[in-house]
Parts: sequence; C-alpha cells; structure tokens
Amino acid sequence: MNYFTKKRLIIWAIVFLFITNISTLGTILYQKWYWKKEFKEPMRNIKFLKKELNLTDSQEKQIKIISQEHFLTVRERFHELKNNKIKMFECLNSSNPDSILLDSIATKVGSINTLLCKDAEKHFLNMSKILNKNQKEKMNILYKKMKKRKEKDEKNCPIN
Repeated sequence: MNYFTKKRLIIWAIVFLFITNISTLGTILYQKWYWKKEFKEPMRNIKFLKKELNLTDSQEKQIKIISQEHFLTVRERFHELKNNKIKMFECLNSSNPDSILLDSIATKVGSINTLLCKDAEKHFLNMSKILNKNQKEKMNILYKKMKKRKEKDEKNCPIN
C-alpha cells in the first residue's frame, strides 16, 4: 500500500472517530441536562399551577409545603432506584451472575417503583384536598396532559 494513501486513510479514520466522540459526548450531556431539569425545578411547577388553576396565596403556600415534602421523598427513592439498577447491571456483567442476588435486587426495584406510585398518588390526593371543584377539574386535565407527555418522554429515554 502506498505510504501517502495509508496516511490519508489514518487521518480520515481519526477525523471520523473524533466526530463520533464529540457527538456521543454531546448526546450524553444533553440527556443528563434534560432528565435533571425535570427534578430540579419544583417551584417553577407551583408557579405554573398557580397560574393555570388560579390558586389563592393560601393554597399556593400549602401546595409548596406538600410539594417540597413530596420532592424530597421522591428524590431519595429515585437515588435508591438508580443505585439498585447499577448493582443489578454490575451483577449481570460479572463473570458468574448470582441469580438469587439478581432476584432480590429486582424485588427491591419493584418495591421502590410501587412506593413511587403510592407517593405520587398521595401527593395528588393531598393537593386535591386543597383545591375547589373547578380547580380539581382543571387539575385532572393538566394531569392527563402530563401523563401523555411523560409516556412520550419515557419512550425516548435511553435507559429506563
């Protein structure tokens, strides 16, 4: 093979790998930013609710308190869920995966998901106690829109 042809081929391979690495890095950073922003801004969501549901100042304060408590609980559960999934993948990637350990981790992941659903249910029930009939109807419409958006986002999420 000609020296100059070989050199040109190596340069193109390096350029291709560089572009691929930059694209991958950009995708990873975007995904981290996108999924973190969903959980960083609970107060922004309260302002949105105040505007959409015409909350009184008293209702807004009560919802802030409920939302902060819910946010802290959910954040802890998500960290626990993430850690258990990491343990599961580490176990799966080991040379001799332990099926008993994998089963116990899967059970933990399932129970955490159940707790997250119960937490969300409790949160919405607590919020609905504060709202009047008209606000509850608007909240149900918002909840349905949010659920559709969440399902769409979950389809686009690379790792569930």
